Amino acid sequence: MTSGHSRTRCFDFNTRADARSGPACYDPHVLKPLKHVQDLQAENAQLLARLKLADEQNRRLQQENERLQGLKPENTRLSERVMLLEEEVRWFKEQFFGRSS
Repeated sequence: MTSGHSRTRCFDFNTRADARSGPACYDPHVLKPLKHVQDLQAENAQLLARLKLADEQNRRLQQENERLQGLKPENTRLSERVMLLEEEVRWFKEQFFGRSS
């Protein structure tokens, strides 16, 4: 059963003895904010999932960064060794093939 007002819909839900007399009415436009709240809750759930994923990725990247920082001294040592060996090879070539001076 609907009322004459175009925005309000009324239904007779009075099946219990203690129910209010008359039909129960609602405005369909009032339901839009509820839908909006549900949309916000769904978006919030998606954002929380993305945040959790980003936190996990950040944690893994920090672990990888710490591992690489631990290798830095060895990298420095090996780079210096390569430089010294290259200089030694140049010296041997100069000794073997003679200087161009």
